[in-house]
Amino acid sequence: MTWIFEPPHLTGCLLRSLRAEIFEPPHLTGCLLRTAPVLVLGCGRSGTNMMVEILRGSPELLATTNQPDGDGVEDRAFFQTWNTLSLPAGYLTKNVTAYIQDFDQIAQVWTKNPHLKIVWTIRDPRSLALSKLYRGSPIGDSPAEGSPQLDPTNDANYLGCIRDIVHMQKLYEQSIRHFPNNNCLVSMEEIILDIDRTIARVCDFCEIEISPDMRHFIPRYRNHHKANRYLTLDKSQINIHLRASEIYDGYFAGQDWRHPSWGDITIEDLWDALRGCVAYFNYDVDNQ
Repeated sequence: MTWIFEPPHLTGCLLRSLRAEIFEPPHLTGCLLRTAPVLVLGCGRSGTNMMVEILRGSPELLATTNQPDGDGVEDRAFFQTWNTLSLPAGYLTKNVTAYIQDFDQIAQVWTKNPHLKIVWTIRDPRSLALSKLYRGSPIGDSPAEGSPQLDPTNDANYLGCIRDIVHMQKLYEQSIRHFPNNNCLVSMEEIILDIDRTIARVCDFCEIEISPDMRHFIPRYRNHHKANRYLTLDKSQINIHLRASEIYDGYFAGQDWRHPSWGDITIEDLWDALRGCVAYFNYDVDNQ
């Protein structure tokens, strides 16, 4: 596949018309020929599914995966595949940072595909951590197999959720340092509070037109449980850390959420451990 690099004086419509001259696979036609590939990336529970479903509403992007056993949206082998291959135009997929060992893997993909755009997702790290811990619990909405409380690499336990969020921050920091024009950060909170403005900002970054279908993304959720539960944008998901003792039917109110191997940790210890991440992503460190 032949790609053309964007000279600084070629922008807007002229650049799009030039991109249309580039050869693409026969199944990518029309407006797809003009569109750079897009990866939605973040740590688990940060809104990656929400963001990719919004983007799936664009006719200029095609959600796909190179994996024969994939679900058509999430390409878990993205950084192991596209570091040596050229991404097709209009390619859309998602991944989570837990599948990335270090920044070198991201840099290798960008070296091969300098046109790749990454839409990063984030959520207040404190709310993010609580969502992770509950997800892996026996009564959570996506209980992990085995004993996630005993696995320090799993993001559904005390140390694991902290490491996963910090890992995502480090990868994002390095990405914007080395490839500043290829990244866009979107918070779950801004999607929920002002979806139209968020869609406009993301479309501008991806150089695609706004499509009305992007706003109505909930029925596209691959997880039917989510599609049925979130009939509208759920504002109660914002700042759940402020209601830690109330959310999830009081799951965090007692001591049952703590595995004995974790010691005498508290919710406040979790907040302290995440303080740097909270500040880095411009959330209010005192709002807890």
